[in-house]
Amino acid sequence: MPQPADRLFQLSTRGPVVVVLISADQLTALDATDEFGEALLKLLNDRESKFWVLDFQNVTFMVTPAINTLVSVSKLIRERGGALALTGLNKNIAQVFSLMRLDEVFRIHPDVDAAVNAITPTVR
Repeated sequence: MPQPADRLFQLSTRGPVVVVLISADQLTALDATDEFGEALLKLLNDRESKFWVLDFQNVTFMVTPAINTLVSVSKLIRERGGALALTGLNKNIAQVFSLMRLDEVFRIHPDVDAAVNAITPTVR
């Protein structure tokens, strides 16, 4: 039986950076959002990396609880001395982030390469 992380994420690494491709196209239902948050926090706790890129290229819509999860995850990563970057936000999600001023909180990049390059120097 697949674990929630197996259904929700595809992982890869680029040097010290873990790249998490979000598989779900919508993070809308409250139970799905809770599952997303729990699986993401478990993933962070199971991995040694402090440097993360979350790729939302498949996600077309997300509700506020999913965004709240991202804020919590970002805070946890920073507390651990790490860095988080987001990429692949579609136009609508990017507008929501802008309206909520979350584009000032998160490092948002147009693609995975730019995101990895932006946080990798913090490792050196």
